[in-house]
Amino acid sequence: MKAYIDRIETIQPILNFMCEDRFKDALEEARECDRLLNSPDAPSIDELEKTKPFFGIPFTTK
Repeated sequence: MKAYIDRIETIQPILNFMCEDRFKDALEEARECDRLLNSPDAPSIDELEKTKPFFGIPFTTK
């Protein structure tokens, strides 16, 4: 996640493509994903593939 943020921060001044960011929220959401995956109640890979196919994948939209 940090690599994506670093890259965006590097090219943002050049391309000016972001109106706002939510980097702090995204990092916290990534930590929550990690906590869930490391918990005893973690869903199976099959369950995640069916219910949350993009679980933990960072993305931006325009």
